[in-house]
Amino acid sequence: MSTPPVIQPVYRTPELDAPIRLFQGSVELRDGERPISIPNCTLDWIWQPKPRMVLRVPAPLVLGTSKVRFPGMHDDSTILVYGRECLPTEPVVLRRSAHIVEADAVKFHLPSFPRYIGSSVTFGQGETACRLSFEYQNWSIAIDAIDRDPELVERAAQSSRYLLTHVGEIRRRDRSRVQSGELHGFLRKLRKLLSFLAGRWTSPVLLVGYRDGEIIWQEFRQTTTDPYDGIGSWWNPQNPAIASIAEPFLRKLDNPTWDMALQRVMWWLFFANRQTAGTDGSLVLAQMALEALAWYANENVDWKVKRSEFKRMKTRERIRFLLRGCRIPTQIPEEASFLTEALQTSKDETDDKDGPYALVKIRNDLAHAVETSKLLAPRVCMETLKLALTYIELSILYLIGYAGMYRHRCRPAIEEPVPWSEN
Repeated sequence: MSTPPVIQPVYRTPELDAPIRLFQGSVELRDGERPISIPNCTLDWIWQPKPRMVLRVPAPLVLGTSKVRFPGMHDDSTILVYGRECLPTEPVVLRRSAHIVEADAVKFHLPSFPRYIGSSVTFGQGETACRLSFEYQNWSIAIDAIDRDPELVERAAQSSRYLLTHVGEIRRRDRSRVQSGELHGFLRKLRKLLSFLAGRWTSPVLLVGYRDGEIIWQEFRQTTTDPYDGIGSWWNPQNPAIASIAEPFLRKLDNPTWDMALQRVMWWLFFANRQTAGTDGSLVLAQMALEALAWYANENVDWKVKRSEFKRMKTRERIRFLLRGCRIPTQIPEEASFLTEALQTSKDETDDKDGPYALVKIRNDLAHAVETSKLLAPRVCMETLKLALTYIELSILYLIGYAGMYRHRCRPAIEEPVPWSEN
């Protein structure tokens, strides 16, 4: 089998946070009875303070909400007007022709995704190992790294800046054609999958539809995306094996209850992982995520207990219920030596000074300002946070039916089987 060629991006970010020009030309302002053509307009993708589109017009417009239409669009797009700068509040779709809307393949661009070692693709005169690929239902997905200076990626990781790191391509497995609107449901699920791998929100953006090798439409849609950073997750980019996680994860999202549950839990997981609110705030968010997972699990798994019994449980008992149901060890790992030592000084008369106990105890000491608690030492809190993040990730992996390899936050250099694996 021949090595496939690397996917070429349509858009690039030559520097960190570099804006991307999406459109330049005339648009129609459609607030009155007759549309007004406005020449010399530009539509740019801006990264800071958060990814968004900005439409700039040559002369200030009346402040407020207006409607515009881009070339090739059949529907008006709502914009918020701030003088010469306007913010589209709806997706912008640019079409080459109103009659050609079905694409053979759709490219997407991916910001803030980790570097990994994948399968080989041809690049120039040689090959590079930068491809992830998998199939789900009637979709076939391939993702390649965008060729760029490694120092630029390192700078992005150190400063939490934005960068387009990868480009992907989606096709139907049966080679039938696809319209842009047909992708939205699957792209929402793909966003959750890729974000769970990365440990932060990353979204397929800047869609480009192709037919017979020519661009026939482009779709620009704003969505939450975190900047690139060096924070990892349970996933090992050196041995990605994405197919083993993609199928069970996406299948779980087909269930609306679990789709909503994982969306909620992943928000807290990613905020805690990126330590946006510091280590102490992240511990609070991690406990919230575990309590939510325990609740959803008790409502939807076969090892559940009566709701009244679940409500009577203390917080640490609910977390233990979740972890034991997911066959995840609750004892403190030997790598968390500062946490182990601090727990020995706790005066609580209990024999269950395990991970759930430590997390809830530290959260309570933080909330009630117990300044003399040795459990609030920075290294102790950091080890507890790593353990809590591992609990969240392993619980999700168990609940979706994954049985492969993972990395424990307390020993990230080692890839090991999940605790419930039969291997």
